[in-house]
Amino acid sequence: MLYVLHGQDEFTRSEMLAQWKEKLGDATTASVNTTVLDGRKVTLPELIETCDALPFMGKRRLVLVEDFWSRFEPGKRRRSKGKPPTLSAADVALLQGIAEYLLRLPETTRLVFVENRSLSAANPMFDVLAQDHKRIHVKEFRPPSERDLPRWIEERMEARKGQITPQAAQELAHCVGTELRQLDQELEKLLAYVNYERAVTVQDVR
Repeated sequence: MLYVLHGQDEFTRSEMLAQWKEKLGDATTASVNTTVLDGRKVTLPELIETCDALPFMGKRRLVLVEDFWSRFEPGKRRRSKGKPPTLSAADVALLQGIAEYLLRLPETTRLVFVENRSLSAANPMFDVLAQDHKRIHVKEFRPPSERDLPRWIEERMEARKGQITPQAAQELAHCVGTELRQLDQELEKLLAYVNYERAVTVQDVR
């Protein structure tokens, strides 16, 4: 199975990856069966060797490749005068090799490309993955806008088995901003403050 997880919402993406790691087994097994590669430097032989390795005392391996596709974003590629940016011969060979390998990616490997930015439609990733391959999934993680942030706070509080008034959610969004990880930490503090016994109010936030 292959996934491309891209976008600036690092918090939600990290939670999804943590859940996948938990499914690999206990902490020791999960650690042994998880490999992280630097996508800015990884070579095709290194990627293939890592993905072809069998899982240890488990059914799955998790291979995370960080910031691989971002290096092919149009703004980072060479641009000839009056022409769109082009790929080098080495890059073309690399992308072709990846496209061919994905067709025989082992069922025991979950290959995940993690990009810390949203990829543009011009990224060659979409051409490489534009094959009849049911095991390929692309998901963009966009952080909530300032307008949608209070609703995100309310839903997050409900997931934590707590409550917060709409006015308090507005106040918290105003005080903290769009940093989701910090917001989640503040929600934990607020729940401890009210001891899970009542809804968090504006005064509690202040």
